[in-house]
Amino acid sequence: MLENHETKNGARWVLSVAGALLFLTRSNVASSQAPFDLAVDDMSVKQVSSTPMFRTVDITCTVQNRGPGPSKVTASVVFSRPGDDGPKILKAVPLPRLLEPGATFQAQAQGSAWATASVPYRCEIQFSGAFAGGDGNADNNAAEFTFPK
Repeated sequence: MLENHETKNGARWVLSVAGALLFLTRSNVASSQAPFDLAVDDMSVKQVSSTPMFRTVDITCTVQNRGPGPSKVTASVVFSRPGDDGPKILKAVPLPRLLEPGATFQAQAQGSAWATASVPYRCEIQFSGAFAGGDGNADNNAAEFTFPK
């Protein structure tokens, strides 16, 4: 039996030849072998204005590629907060198509809420299509910050 192992697009492909039969299978890749790891590195929320009823905040989200390779994916940073019918999207900012290992990208959005309410704001990396399979650690793709604490 002859086997050929190849990593492509975050998946490990195994080509096995046994006699005249040919098998091609896909197996999961450990995070250490993943081509990139986009992560929400930092999130901050600060008040920029207020009225007796409402306050406006600036939300900043920093995304970093923790490597080991460049992120050649289509993804966005999505800012949201809870709404009456589920999450309310405040803004979606496209990430650069290529983010080298160690490079960061900062996205900003604004939100308004009742002056007396504590609001949990969320920053999340969302991938288009099947590109999330190359991300080394999906656990660090989002952050949440409640303002005011």
